[in-house]
Amino acid sequence: MLQQTQVETVIPYYTRWLKEFPDIKTLARSNEESVLLTWEGLGYYARVRNLLKTAQIVVDQMDGAIPDDRKLLSSLPGIGRSTAGAILSIAFSQNEPILDGNLKRVFSRLFNIVEPVGSKEGEKLLWMRVGEFLPEGNAGNFNQAMMDLGALVCLPKKPTCQVCPVLDLCEAKNLGVELERPTPKVKKTLPMRTFYCFIIQSVNTFLLIKRKSRGLLGGLWEFPNMQGNRSEISLKILATFIEEQFGIKVTELQYLHTIRHVFTHFKSVNLVYECHTHGDLKNNEDGLWIQSSRMHEYPMGKVARKISTLLDSRKPDARK
Repeated sequence: MLQQTQVETVIPYYTRWLKEFPDIKTLARSNEESVLLTWEGLGYYARVRNLLKTAQIVVDQMDGAIPDDRKLLSSLPGIGRSTAGAILSIAFSQNEPILDGNLKRVFSRLFNIVEPVGSKEGEKLLWMRVGEFLPEGNAGNFNQAMMDLGALVCLPKKPTCQVCPVLDLCEAKNLGVELERPTPKVKKTLPMRTFYCFIIQSVNTFLLIKRKSRGLLGGLWEFPNMQGNRSEISLKILATFIEEQFGIKVTELQYLHTIRHVFTHFKSVNLVYECHTHGDLKNNEDGLWIQSSRMHEYPMGKVARKISTLLDSRKPDARK
């Protein structure tokens, strides 16, 4: 959970997670949908899918015991070099370094590393420095202390250098460039994508579609949608898409709302339309008609969840 997410954000999810999955065997025997639902809101859903796969491998192939061997541990889904180091040093008291976001910032400042932290050269230098300073026999405490130093003192924008226990060693501070470290990797301009999202209702139920297990938002439920260019797609094209995909005849499309959302690699504009239709859903194994009162039982990404919330906020007599 702490991969790419701050502690303050993780804590309530972690507490809820342990209530649902108190041990690795319970997790391994759970289905993907219940796991995604408990994780919903943390994002980067590949993490939780990997967590489930890892639990299943550990229970089925390793007698339920997480391995203390780096090579074996790193072979498990979702466990990279830094996560493996954290597990081995903290749980198994091995002399293994870690390099999370906090440590990257701390060591970039301590040794005034100019190379961007996201570059191969920058990563190589940071791993070398972290390994050099790892105290023999006390790596777990060292790693946790350095993470805390980064989280509480060596802050990104307003570091409290006056209380830093390693102030005298900090090369960036001595040079007056602490706020310029770590050197960020040049960010690319995120492309903009437009999606058309459809609220399709039959009596008191709404159509939800399940995404494929792999890829962006894998395994999550969403409202039917299509990607397109906002300036070129007409209502007729949208209606034809719905009819061809679901065998539903659209009598009218009514624009309701726009939802903007930023993903890791692109920005999205989501145009939400209410569809007035007649006809039945054709045979589609990934589509379900769900009452709005039950949508909380289905794991969704943020855009789909906002649309479901939009349904709840509308007056009953406004629904078609």
